[in-house]
Amino acid sequence: MFIHLSILSFRMLALFFVFQCSPSTSFAQFLGFVQFEGTTTGMGGVNVFLDPADPNTDPCDETTNFLGGFACSNFISAGSITADVTIPGTGPGGSFTFDDWDDGVTTFDLVLITRHILNTQPLENGYRLLAADVNGDTAITTGLDIIPLRKLILNIELPPPVLDSLDNPIAGLDKPWRWVPEYLPFGNPTFFANSTGTQTPFTVGGYPYYLATNWSFNVFASNTLDNGFDGVKVGDVSGNNSHSNGFAGNETTDRSVLMNFSTPTDFIEEGTVFHLIFRTDNFRDIVGYQMGFNLSALDVEVLGVEPGDLPGFSPDNFGLTRLGQDEFRTLWIDPEGKSRSLEEGQSLFTLRLKATKPIFDFSRVISRSDEILQNEFYHPEGNLAEAGIYLDIQKQASGLVGNHPNPFTNETSLTFELEEPSAAVVTIYDTQGKVLRTWREFFEGGYNEFTITDFEGLANGIIFFIVATDTQLFSGKMIKVD
Repeated sequence: MFIHLSILSFRMLALFFVFQCSPSTSFAQFLGFVQFEGTTTGMGGVNVFLDPADPNTDPCDETTNFLGGFACSNFISAGSITADVTIPGTGPGGSFTFDDWDDGVTTFDLVLITRHILNTQPLENGYRLLAADVNGDTAITTGLDIIPLRKLILNIELPPPVLDSLDNPIAGLDKPWRWVPEYLPFGNPTFFANSTGTQTPFTVGGYPYYLATNWSFNVFASNTLDNGFDGVKVGDVSGNNSHSNGFAGNETTDRSVLMNFSTPTDFIEEGTVFHLIFRTDNFRDIVGYQMGFNLSALDVEVLGVEPGDLPGFSPDNFGLTRLGQDEFRTLWIDPEGKSRSLEEGQSLFTLRLKATKPIFDFSRVISRSDEILQNEFYHPEGNLAEAGIYLDIQKQASGLVGNHPNPFTNETSLTFELEEPSAAVVTIYDTQGKVLRTWREFFEGGYNEFTITDFEGLANGIIFFIVATDTQLFSGKMIKVD
């Protein structure tokens, strides 16, 4: 979770000044290493940009080598330096994508943050507090920190940027890594190590601005220990991102445990609406899980989801925005951060599906996929648990859902049945998972129709829709034509 870039290290991996004296000016040379906190492992590929205030001195733009080292020379030894440190993203031109943001972020991080919020297991390491404060407001909450991370894991959307008092984005705080100037933890060690309610990184002056890009600090020839950086991966409270080298003590490490998953052998006729129930036969002392599946959009249409026998389930536990790419994601954490057990045959959740062609072999329709989302079940300490999941089929419909006309040109009506009067969010999105329109309405219990006419500027083709209340979720597919 931490990366330590420090001027002078107790491990002899150091940043230091070499002074070149002249009658009028003293210059300094930076020789540095980016390394993992608590280890001597260097980190390559980190860009370090240092710009002195002296207009006659060129800035230094270096990328660390495979040992994590870099060198910058000809800096004024005493004065102001503007610094920017970043890890290039994996997208075009070094841009950041879901693959960068979700590195190291798992459902167990949500468990740890939940325990902190409930004060049953507070986060007492300052860097983990920084990782948990996704929106940078010093208050770790469900709405502004857990929910953005949950949407990230489910591939719904990236966390929003940190905003200033005028609701403008703070430069640099829209990236998955944040960098603490080392002079802060050097001068306030307990704030960043063994944090308490009154001594945390949030109470250090300048938060969250001291994490921003292009911040300035003073360099003094007499004090060179405090001019480095500590790196924090947003959301990775457990410290298991690919750059951390297993730093944290409570990260999940036993990756050899696999989820047992079996599919039914039933034959399903085309047009049949049915329940696909996810049952378990080995669910013991589990505090949370996450699962990813390939779900063939050519064979089935997802009409909705229903909770099973676990507490705290809602439509927010599902990621359905990439059904058009045959991707289905789901996660769950216990609302109290406690472990739960289920008896054999009890269910986790149910999918309502419609067969769009005859199904002879369910293993070709749905399969687990660690590439979509690492399939993991967590014990309370964070180690992985073994779990058995098998699918059960009930050939019956529940809840009327669809749209008419379909295909349509300029207008169509969604139809669905609610168990009780409720507010709902209606969302339409394209085959790539991009949200196109969102409405928030109140609907009566029973049969409902919601007419959509706002399709201006949208291309012809397949459009997915979701109707979500606090307890029910309906989805479907419609086709826009000329």
